[in-house]
Amino acid sequence: MTLTNALAPYLTIRDAIITLLKANLTVVNTDLTYSVVVTNIDKGDPTVEPVPLTRVPCIFVRFDGKPEEQFLASQRKGAKIIYRIFGITRRVGKVGPADDEMTNLARNIESIFRNNINISNNVLLCNPSSLELGIGIGDNKSFISVSTLTLEAEINIS
Repeated sequence: MTLTNALAPYLTIRDAIITLLKANLTVVNTDLTYSVVVTNIDKGDPTVEPVPLTRVPCIFVRFDGKPEEQFLASQRKGAKIIYRIFGITRRVGKVGPADDEMTNLARNIESIFRNNINISNNVLLCNPSSLELGIGIGDNKSFISVSTLTLEAEINIS
């Protein structure tokens, strides 16, 4: 789709990402010990806002920026918009199972975007371009795991 308005719909696309994740809750929860509930998929940034353990497992979506626009041969501007999708899991016990839980959630989230490359009418295609995995220890018995999926959305602005 080509936008005739020069304003890029950053928040509209973020909300479409959240809607897509909520609509695919069965896929999100494949091979998870504890299921993500629909109310725990939301906009937000766990690197800035504390996440209560009562919300874990959860998924947060954040608009992360836009690299410099490029002019295409047809003189339309092509814009790439970057989003970060955080998958947060918690396991009580050994680090191994917590790592598996985080990896499964990250894989499930990524598969949704590989199968839905046009997440909204504003997006030509989206690409899950990178994935980072990390584990933190909450206390002696709790392990908090965070996966960060970078999602690039391509739009045209004329």
